[in-house]
Amino acid sequence: MKYFKVNLAQVPTNDSDVKKHILVNNDVEAIINKAKDELNYDGMYDINDAKIRFENNMWCYVYYQNDEPMGIHWYYDIRPDVYGKQLFISKHRDGKLSQQWYEKNLSMLYNEGYENYVFYVDDWNERSLNKVQRLPGIQSISVHMFNEMIGAARKNIQL
Repeated sequence: MKYFKVNLAQVPTNDSDVKKHILVNNDVEAIINKAKDELNYDGMYDINDAKIRFENNMWCYVYYQNDEPMGIHWYYDIRPDVYGKQLFISKHRDGKLSQQWYEKNLSMLYNEGYENYVFYVDDWNERSLNKVQRLPGIQSISVHMFNEMIGAARKNIQL
């Protein structure tokens, strides 16, 4: 795994369509179902897992193209930072939008008062590794720094 943090003050914003969700609704269900259809992954979370995540104070941002949910990203508050996990973006989206959505999402987190976005990418996921390394303000961190930053929140973010 590769561990990163992004200084959110350095991420630009844009006018792409990104919305925060704190409860399961039709859009959250639609994007989870889309992810399950597109990914061949036995460990994929489902609607019940999403409900548990929301109950454990996680939230997600959903990315839209022409009012259709096309991506989702989960977060957990570790103030002054925020932990992000399981970004999914549909392969059926306009290819130019994925970086815009990601940057808009991160600028929204900055506007909510977060300083750094903390996350990891699996070593096998070269496509994601290439994409995230283009983010303004990104910095590689050690597993020890990552664990220190997410701290006791780890028990709430396992799902």
